[in-house]
Amino acid sequence: MDKSKSAPLANAAVLAIAFLMYALLVSPLPVMKLAKASSAPVYRWPDEDKVSPVCLVSWDSSHLEGILDALIKADARITFAVTGEWALQNADTARRIVTDGHGLALLLGEKTPSSGELVNEAETVKAVSGEAPLVAVCSVKKAEAQAESCTEAGLKPVVVSVDLGGAFAGGTEFEELLDGIRAGGCTIGFLPTSDAAERLPDFIEIIKNMGYGIVPAHKMLYNYTDKI
Repeated sequence: MDKSKSAPLANAAVLAIAFLMYALLVSPLPVMKLAKASSAPVYRWPDEDKVSPVCLVSWDSSHLEGILDALIKADARITFAVTGEWALQNADTARRIVTDGHGLALLLGEKTPSSGELVNEAETVKAVSGEAPLVAVCSVKKAEAQAESCTEAGLKPVVVSVDLGGAFAGGTEFEELLDGIRAGGCTIGFLPTSDAAERLPDFIEIIKNMGYGIVPAHKMLYNYTDKI
């Protein structure tokens, strides 16, 4: 083949591969669908029958007690993603999260901490709450870099498949949202707002009525066992 003609084709192939790799990092849906092997950047369990709400405790947590009460009413166990600093400042709430049977995770945000920093964070959370976090909630855009530090620290990295943020939607809107992620189990992130505390029981009932179980995020990990 003429080298002058093959060069553009080779360049196009390289660009296509680069675009695919970029899409996997910035889009939560491809990550959720494809990250099933132990070599993937984010460990996920492809289970269509499970959903894990994740409360992202990154700011004011004054409504967390209400959220915990709502979860008792809904008979559901979820995951709370926190930092070591938050745990120190909210020790009673951190302990209640564990006592109520919920999972704890480290919340990384947009930073990429070293494995040593993650170990320290995890040890702080354990010292305060009595339970070591098993997972770390990564930023979708920085999942690959953060996952490397997590693995070195002995934590499993996960991403939030769907981020509801502070707009705690439900009903038809949420059902339509789930229609787009039926290819695998998903993590649904939300902020600890008063709306979340008020609407959580109905929100969870909707999920259950759609045939999904509610579990903490660490129970959707690849190769999860109760002994982790």
